Amino acid sequence: MKRLLELLSVIALAGCMPEPNLDNVVDPNMVPRERPIARSPRDKSRLSAASLNQSSWNVVRSPTASDTRYRQALRWAEQACELHPDNANLLNTLGVAQYRVDDFLAARATLTRAKQLRGGNESGRDATWDLVFLAMTEHRLGAIAAAQTLWQQVQRAIEVHELHRNRELQAFVREARSLINSSSKIDTVPHETPSG
Repeated sequence: MKRLLELLSVIALAGCMPEPNLDNVVDPNMVPRERPIARSPRDKSRLSAASLNQSSWNVVRSPTASDTRYRQALRWAEQACELHPDNANLLNTLGVAQYRVDDFLAARATLTRAKQLRGGNESGRDATWDLVFLAMTEHRLGAIAAAQTLWQQVQRAIEVHELHRNRELQAFVREARSLINSSSKIDTVPHETPSG
């Protein structure tokens, strides 16, 4: 009888299990719409940079959020960076938010600064997130050669740091590949030219 109850519990729970999120992307519509805006130093001290950053990241990591959501996420990222202006991870989120609202010049500057704060090391694990959005940003700005160089650095970093299984990063890589392949001749995989 005990075994039957256990089996029935498993069956009941299986029907309640959410589908796996293969891309590990948060639905931006599920993130709370409003968050207190820090308007004074006292408000800023109550809102942590990490909390602001996470709220922003949960929106900007999705390529399908509305412009309104992206702009709110941009404000959260800006507030986080006001609290900790030299934090590379916070700057990465800000740069991605700037990219999402099509402020590509600001995104370039912010993501470059994040990369520099990481020691300018293009092969560093955390720099991979900076590089993938820098590649897309440069592409959007028409700097195809710079985008190509950054794309190659992204591919090397993924290999070196064995990031093939990082679902979040792979979602960004697919987004970048789609953007880059849809409007340019940037190769995603080296290949030989046919002879003859």
